Amino acid sequence: MLLTQAQASLLTDEPSMTSMEKWRLLADWDTFVSSGFEYKQFTSILYHFLVRHCGFIKLHQNQTTFWEYYFQGDVDCLRLFLQQFGVGVGAETGSLVWLTTAPAQDL
Repeated sequence: MLLTQAQASLLTDEPSMTSMEKWRLLADWDTFVSSGFEYKQFTSILYHFLVRHCGFIKLHQNQTTFWEYYFQGDVDCLRLFLQQFGVGVGAETGSLVWLTTAPAQDL
């Protein structure tokens, strides 16, 4: 489900991420979720956004360990990850700050 041109036009440029980069991120996110969270679809764009802008910080030394923890391990870890994007409370920080600051704000 890629964004339509009208939806993509609602994304704003930020100092840390352009609207085009946001569009690419959302396309990667859609592909990753649609694949059933396959590792080969977990792009570096997606990984870096999650750790830099969504508050995922604990114990994740690299993209592989992040994916293994949330998507290959315990179902409770996957549930915690997904709840962040449904409920909005940071899975690792317990905070809503990641939702109120750029660039996650309009995503």
